[in-house]
Amino acid sequence: MNKNIYIKYSNDIKILLNLFFKDKEVLIRYLSLYLENDKEITSLTKLNTEEDLIDQCFEFNDNKYVVYKQLSVKLPDYLLEPYNEVSLIFSDFYASFINQNAKTYISKDSYKSFHSFLKTQGSFIIGRWFILPNTTLLSAPKIICPIKNIITNLNFDQEIDGTSEESYDSIGNFITNFKNYWIPSIQLTCDDTIQSNQYITFSIKAFHKDNQVCLDEVNYYIEPIQGYTPNKEIKMINGEGVGKIYALGLNPGDKLRFKINSKYWTDLAEKILTVV
Repeated sequence: MNKNIYIKYSNDIKILLNLFFKDKEVLIRYLSLYLENDKEITSLTKLNTEEDLIDQCFEFNDNKYVVYKQLSVKLPDYLLEPYNEVSLIFSDFYASFINQNAKTYISKDSYKSFHSFLKTQGSFIIGRWFILPNTTLLSAPKIICPIKNIITNLNFDQEIDGTSEESYDSIGNFITNFKNYWIPSIQLTCDDTIQSNQYITFSIKAFHKDNQVCLDEVNYYIEPIQGYTPNKEIKMINGEGVGKIYALGLNPGDKLRFKINSKYWTDLAEKILTVV
């Protein structure tokens, strides 16, 4: 799976974004089309520096642009938790890293509706990062998807044309598959039956999509749909963990269903037991 994806959503030449990424920070420069001939042209290599380039002129794709705004946005450490998805939103005056999953979970909002809300505020998403253990903005899997053309210090493994309306659904599916690839798979081993008002112990193993055991120090959680668990957290050691589920208050013939979730992702595994 490619790690660095660029989705091009615009052919507009009036505005250009310069995104200069560091490990935990991004420098954003806004450039507007410049039609005069009274400014000296600055080398594009300057855009890969932290210098203040306000009012400097650059030539890109046979057009001249002038930097009219420059701002720096730092990624808070609390968003660097493994398997968190981080989004960078921006407007003409503001930019910030957010946990989009938390925003949509709390509001019970869909991604599409959330994006529509951002537009009403004059904001858009520049990119999404899938934070893996010990990764940064530079090394983490990412999808850069601004609504403006960009110049950046990132090197992309794949570019996707998102300028047509027909591409919307296919891009949505691509983003979903991209995220799912980096989420560890959970193998749940458990009996098929459980005695009424008794408990059973089950085990889980975490694997990467290449079938290698996931040794990351990430815990998982039990979500009983029926039944009860005294401790929802499953601590992982060398990619394995155990949990307990009780058929509390359930009678023979009932079903007990439970799920395994992580802190940021649900429905990683599921089991339905028959109460006997």
